[in-house]
Amino acid sequence: MKKIITLIAIVCSISLIQAQVKNTSNSLQNSIPVVTNVDLKKTSQLLASNLRAKTTVQLKKFYKANDGSYIYVRQINNMVYALAERFDNRFVSVLVGKIENGQLKLDYYYIPKGKAKGHGQLTFKISSGGQKLTRSDKNNNVVFNFNEMTDLGKLPTKLPARHRAWYRGNTLDNLTGRWGAENVGVTHFLDLDGKIIGFSRGRRSTHTRPQYASIFIGERKNQRIDGNYVDLPLGHTYGGGETGFKIVGPHFLRVDKNYFPGVDHERKLDDIHEIIK
Repeated sequence: MKKIITLIAIVCSISLIQAQVKNTSNSLQNSIPVVTNVDLKKTSQLLASNLRAKTTVQLKKFYKANDGSYIYVRQINNMVYALAERFDNRFVSVLVGKIENGQLKLDYYYIPKGKAKGHGQLTFKISSGGQKLTRSDKNNNVVFNFNEMTDLGKLPTKLPARHRAWYRGNTLDNLTGRWGAENVGVTHFLDLDGKIIGFSRGRRSTHTRPQYASIFIGERKNQRIDGNYVDLPLGHTYGGGETGFKIVGPHFLRVDKNYFPGVDHERKLDDIHEIIK
């Protein structure tokens, strides 16, 4: 009789553990519904498969590159989202990619927070348990501002501060530039043939760290922008999700889908380093 009771208890325990694992998996998949593939297409269709794609490699949150850039990294399973910026603001880029076979394959987009323009694809070899990444692709046609990054251990106390845009679009068909949400923060958008890539940064708080720091990846269709945002460890918030904007005018956007920092966003027309049309 005791053996039967013991056997029943074991079976019940196994069933409970399986249920807990299943709930944990579901919670993970639903916690941050933000995934985009490298070429930014069909992001919603790839959400489930990318969230389930596990990886044994865990990158660090803060890196320093061999050209002095700081890189702030958010990893969600095998997906990686990051911003790289230098103190002189010559090069500021949004990085989006995934980890495959011990390598980090990325698309980079220079955004107007820096002076550089352009975009391309990079591959970094991951070594020392994610403490070091070294560029390993052989594409000599892609010129990027650094080829190695090393774990910093923690967020630096002094960070690049410039908020103005180096260049902006001046027509309804080009939304590139710096956009401000009153009393909230600023967003630097790059409009790349209908693909919208951005970096949003809140007001500064302690030790020059902003209240939030997010990247946005989306697409423009007619008078709408729809996509996803991901918070980076540079800021105090750590969320993400689907969001969208209505294009009210050539210099005015309004958040009308779920959440994004700020509601009304207006382009800063005093950024006149260079106007692209």
